[in-house]
Amino acid sequence: MPSVFYYYISMRAFIYIIGVIGLKTVSKAAFTVFICVAAIGAVLYGEAVNRSIINAAERCIKIVIPSLFLFMSAAGALASTGALDIISKPFDLLFGKILALPKGASALFLISNLAGYPVGMAMLSKLCEKGRIDKRSAEAMSIYSFAAGPAFVINAVGVGIFHDRVLGLILLCSTFCTNIVLAAVINRIYKPRIRPADNTCPDNLSEIFVGSVTSAGEALLKMSMMIILFSALLAVGDKIGIFSYLRDFFPLSRNGEILIRAAIEITELSGLSETALAAAPAACAVLSFGGICVLLQIKASVGKTLCIKQMIIWLPVRSALSILISKLMIFLFMDNSIPTIAYNDEIIVELDNFIPSICLIMMIFLLVLQKRLDFFKRI
Repeated sequence: MPSVFYYYISMRAFIYIIGVIGLKTVSKAAFTVFICVAAIGAVLYGEAVNRSIINAAERCIKIVIPSLFLFMSAAGALASTGALDIISKPFDLLFGKILALPKGASALFLISNLAGYPVGMAMLSKLCEKGRIDKRSAEAMSIYSFAAGPAFVINAVGVGIFHDRVLGLILLCSTFCTNIVLAAVINRIYKPRIRPADNTCPDNLSEIFVGSVTSAGEALLKMSMMIILFSALLAVGDKIGIFSYLRDFFPLSRNGEILIRAAIEITELSGLSETALAAAPAACAVLSFGGICVLLQIKASVGKTLCIKQMIIWLPVRSALSILISKLMIFLFMDNSIPTIAYNDEIIVELDNFIPSICLIMMIFLLVLQKRLDFFKRI
């Protein structure tokens, strides 16, 4: 194990190199080396990479697409039609006082915390494009409009890993309570504002519906490709020996390695094996964090409309809060007689969504193609 002096010298050398060469040059060089290593690894370890890509594609088809498509389509339609204000009215009295949410934002808060990671940011981006919310307010609200969906947390994590639906519900409630605490703090600091929607009913409801469906399909396609890419990169890193090095360098267990992998790509969380109940708070922290892959997906989906800097800054606070809250809820609501060991190393939830998901992808492709053809005809 290297000494503290070794770490100090290495850090000083790294800072000196950045100071001499420049941060941008170092970043470009590091990215170039990373791409070259990944490409060479993909050639040398093709079998492992292919297997990882197939597994990732199955996770997307069986879990990601079915759990997110409906929510993302509905969220886009709600943000475009102004229906969020109507849905928010019953909740504004409660959330408006306790969380200091702006009027009309209660539905956005609830949907973004129950629909899945990208939905909240997609809704905020849509509202920002329509001029109903300023960029500063949207970026502040993005800090607590970010959570895993119920289907993934309860079924894939709770049942699939810990063999207990109640524990999955506890993890979901923990992430939701974390965002409640953050909302109560953030809203009193930034004081976000949302402009009320026009009372007039839009005439082109069919166009809004089709646009919401195609936008959701395009976003899910990008998400799936990112998940597959990161799974392939993780397979290369595993074969090269990066994770073996981490296990030797740090006192990491198999669960610790899986949690690190999940912090890169969240669906890797399904690989937890020999899992004790004590690992649940750490899993909750990873769920609150979302993973690097999810953050890149969100950045790609919002483009230049919003910046995710504020969200990233508050991620350590989110993770720490989720650990504390999940530990408290497990202590209060979990039965000590529940088995604490899970013996599987793969997700056990077999959702029969393969054929419907393939049909859904084909439908989205046709809708997008028709939309593009109509655009070129108008030109």
